[in-house]
Amino acid sequence: MALLDEARVTVLLADYVAVDAGGKLTAVGAAFTLTGLQPDGHTPPMHVAVLVDVPGPLVGQDFSMSVSLRDDESGAPVLVPGPSGEPEPLRIAQVMRAQPPNVPGLQLPPSLPGRVQVVLGFPAGLPLEVGHSYRWSVELDGASRPEWSAPFHVPAPAPGPVFGGPSGPASIPNFPPHG
Repeated sequence: MALLDEARVTVLLADYVAVDAGGKLTAVGAAFTLTGLQPDGHTPPMHVAVLVDVPGPLVGQDFSMSVSLRDDESGAPVLVPGPSGEPEPLRIAQVMRAQPPNVPGLQLPPSLPGRVQVVLGFPAGLPLEVGHSYRWSVELDGASRPEWSAPFHVPAPAPGPVFGGPSGPASIPNFPPHG
């Protein structure tokens, strides 16, 4: 049994995500697919929750997990200012291990899946470009699947009004059309 074939991965985008002591997620503004830009050129606050359910026989085994932001069209990593101010790919990676579920006072079957949860928070938003689509993607042990991702789009603002044009329909040549 291979983790890549058996793991179930969920990626959730939200305005805010918190995890309580029991491991439950609380999400506000969850499952968005569109986000705008604030006057400072950043998106509003954004959180990414990644849940990896690992089958019972694979619980306790180490695996690598990475979460990265990619340009949805090209697949290229999105560059953001790093700690030094230089552009760096927005990617987080770590070795993980799912533990068996444990509820004090209850007996649980060993076949229950274990879960790894990661919540990434960007309370100041991200400096992204309008008119672009992006995708948060997850890799397990260096492999990815399309369903292990969450896409979103940053739309451009609607065009503003046109000034200096015709003063009304009567000043438009050939209006109404002569037929």
